[in-house]
Amino acid sequence: MKSNKLEKVFFIAAMVSYLPAWYYVRYVLFFNPLAELFPAPSYLIFACMFMALIEVWCRTMERCGSKESGLWAVLYLMQSAALCIYGYHLEDLGILQALLWHLTAVYYVLARCGGLSQKRTGGMLGLDLCYGMLVLPWKNFFLRVRSLFHGFEHFKQDGKHLTAVILTIAAALCCVIFAVNQLAQADHSFAKAADLFSQFFEQLFSSDFWIYFLFSLPVGMWLFGLIGGCIKAEHSCFDSSRTASWLQSHRLIPVWSMAFILIILDALYVLFFVISINGYLQAVQTPLAAPDASSYAVNGFYELCRILLFNGILLGVRFKFTDAEHQQGNLLKISSVVLTLCSIAFALLDFGKLMVYSNLYGVTPRRFLAFFSLLWLLGMAVLMLIRNFRVLPLVRIGFLAMMIGFSFLCLMNCEDIIHQLNQNRETVSESAAVRADSQSDLNLLRANSVQVGSIHTVE
Repeated sequence: MKSNKLEKVFFIAAMVSYLPAWYYVRYVLFFNPLAELFPAPSYLIFACMFMALIEVWCRTMERCGSKESGLWAVLYLMQSAALCIYGYHLEDLGILQALLWHLTAVYYVLARCGGLSQKRTGGMLGLDLCYGMLVLPWKNFFLRVRSLFHGFEHFKQDGKHLTAVILTIAAALCCVIFAVNQLAQADHSFAKAADLFSQFFEQLFSSDFWIYFLFSLPVGMWLFGLIGGCIKAEHSCFDSSRTASWLQSHRLIPVWSMAFILIILDALYVLFFVISINGYLQAVQTPLAAPDASSYAVNGFYELCRILLFNGILLGVRFKFTDAEHQQGNLLKISSVVLTLCSIAFALLDFGKLMVYSNLYGVTPRRFLAFFSLLWLLGMAVLMLIRNFRVLPLVRIGFLAMMIGFSFLCLMNCEDIIHQLNQNRETVSESAAVRADSQSDLNLLRANSVQVGSIHTVE
């Protein structure tokens, strides 16, 4: 009975899933902003179709998802609404929008269909993302074809039922066409609406229709493999308890070895920080040329990303693979605290570098995104500091904070904000230039007065 229900539901889903796949190819993937209205509601419409299909499918199969699936649904709708209102933002922010919009959709499927390893966002986030983006849809790529095949086999066994369905659809279509023709002759306004509706279908099934149809087939198979494969699976691909026990049995790094590495890095970071502070004070006092200022700020930003990533990995190894019985040793704990303090110091230093660059040469979308990224990295450095004193789900907090913050960032009119910031900067610069000119004129007058006074004194 359960098998028959599964086959029927998957057959219906395979038929219905064609519509969102076609709509994605036609109005998202191959959308032409030069020939059509943009921003357009296509992203939000697809998101609603996609989520409705998943919700009905899960409820029909009585599939319970994660409690945080509602949060991911809201974030996906927020990002889709931002694309409808503003389109893609400029430069790197727009590229990041496209990537995270698709990633949020995949992660929502995992959360709603019960595909997360720990039933929520956790330390196995990387494995879950790989599972959802790579393993699950490609492993079940032909699931849609198999579902259609089993469905048609079922209808073949019941020929009368299939004939009745075909005749019913044909009869309904004939009745609708007859009724529309009669009503169009009875009312002029309805005739116009019917004409617009017929033109829409003529455009829909134009010569381009078959191009979109062919492209939508693999897209639909990928989406069906993602959703259907996750619903069909009785448990997640990765076992969190088995992973935790494996990590527990591989705490093999000696405390003294990890402490030695951290102490060496702490000394290097402190030395680098002292030298960088000296360079920053010089940069504040002496205006830099454009290439020097660009190199000064951009190199600092990527340096921070690399160092924080490296420090995060190192602390992860320290907490997961150091001898559990002695991992709270004073020397190891102090060196870990110093490491995280150095990370916070690097973040603050790079904030200063980016401020210098923006004050000198204005704000761009890339620098605006850099400020957001630095703020998130600074928050992660603070969390790493707290993690030395109490247990925190760092991966969960960091990922949720990033996705929530980015969704709100997409809903902001970043281009207008950047324009306003640059206007304020130009106003302040012009006021400073006027004050400087006034001060130089005043100094010149004073010098002339002193010179005239000295001439009179000599005479």
